[in-house]
Amino acid sequence: MPAGAPHPYDLVVLFGDSLTQHSWDVDRRGWSAQLARSYARIMDVVNRGYGGFNTRWGRVILPRVLPPYALAEGSSGRAPKLQLFVLFFGANDAAYPSSKLHVPLEEFKDNLRAIVDVVRSPESELHSPHARFLMVTPPAFGEKRYLSFADPATGRRTALDRDNAGAKTYAAAVCDVAAQLQIPCVDLWTAMEAAIEARREQGQVSEFDGYDEFLWDGLHLSDSGNELLFGLVRDAIKDNYPDIAPDALPFVIPGFKDFADADELAQILDK
Repeated sequence: MPAGAPHPYDLVVLFGDSLTQHSWDVDRRGWSAQLARSYARIMDVVNRGYGGFNTRWGRVILPRVLPPYALAEGSSGRAPKLQLFVLFFGANDAAYPSSKLHVPLEEFKDNLRAIVDVVRSPESELHSPHARFLMVTPPAFGEKRYLSFADPATGRRTALDRDNAGAKTYAAAVCDVAAQLQIPCVDLWTAMEAAIEARREQGQVSEFDGYDEFLWDGLHLSDSGNELLFGLVRDAIKDNYPDIAPDALPFVIPGFKDFADADELAQILDK
């Protein structure tokens, strides 16, 4: 490698709706913030979350928002690689048919497949040959908490625009598509329901049936919800792609204990 050539960091790209966009929120222990911390000095975690989006709109924007994963042919230096693509949609697609956000179930599944194909297919202009994939289901939905949440712009909600039964149906659809495509699936809906049920059995439920423990407004992840999802994603990476788990990878730039002085550091980087 020529002197001064870049040492690019490979990429983890997260693509989804507000549950991805807001996952940088360190005040709520955002799951992608925790993931980025795990990959510090190892890979760049890129957040491509878009609040209010569904798979129909996600399918349109993906080619326009994917970061470049490789340098132009013939350029010097090592090209960064898209190592992991995490797809996390469904909470908005599952809204009632009267909502602008709703996407019918079969179209939703087609859109998931098409989004994966943009990255996976050798015929795609955005093909990333090294990419591995995870799919994440929408979380459970806390109907009572959602209705009780006071929106500063519009005041207290008076009616639901989605429900937990729909979230369950769309979560199952994500699992089905993931199985068809042979992609590991993080079933957040089932994990959250199991955790809430365990709290119910211990008598630890609130007036919101326990959903407020994991969803601060009935829809978006609280501290505990983010902790739950981060643990599931971390374990899914370790179980399915152990070679790109944070503990399995070295720093891109060596640690300060691994060289004696600036000259030795430069020699290491120039190899």
